[in-house]
Amino acid sequence: MITVAIIDDDDDTVQVFAECLEFLGVKVVSVGYDGKQAVEIYKKYRPDVLFLDLMMPGYDGIYGLKEIRAIDPQSKVIIVCADLTAKDEEELDKLKPTKIVFKPFDVKKLRVTLDEITKTDSHVINSVDNAKKALVSFTVMETLLQIGPSISNEVGSRLYAKYHCYFSDCL
Repeated sequence: MITVAIIDDDDDTVQVFAECLEFLGVKVVSVGYDGKQAVEIYKKYRPDVLFLDLMMPGYDGIYGLKEIRAIDPQSKVIIVCADLTAKDEEELDKLKPTKIVFKPFDVKKLRVTLDEITKTDSHVINSVDNAKKALVSFTVMETLLQIGPSISNEVGSRLYAKYHCYFSDCL
């Protein structure tokens, strides 16, 4: 499940956007209302994607994006805005947000955008995770077999009896 955080100074926008994302099967881990909170939320939750409003009083989206990029240059930050000024475009060109999404939101486009920016990474992560699980499973099985085949059989039988899975599945 994709995790996101939403940062926008308008409480109604945050609530509607959160409901929309949850409808899409996305888990909203936190919400905030300015760029400073965006940085704190990113540090604490490390969401897969952070939706960051550009125009907010006090600490704006430029501040938030700049600080988050300093923490994690690979972070996935989607800038949300109604329009862009030339100055904003110049700043965003330097900071390289993952995407820019314009208000009002189109639910179908949001789903496509989230799929685009999370698909490649999740495939690579899943491949690496599966390889690690296979290596751990192989190592544990080899160790059990070196101790003795009866030990390996006993561990396998107990796992199956208790969890209804084979040894490699239980890892």
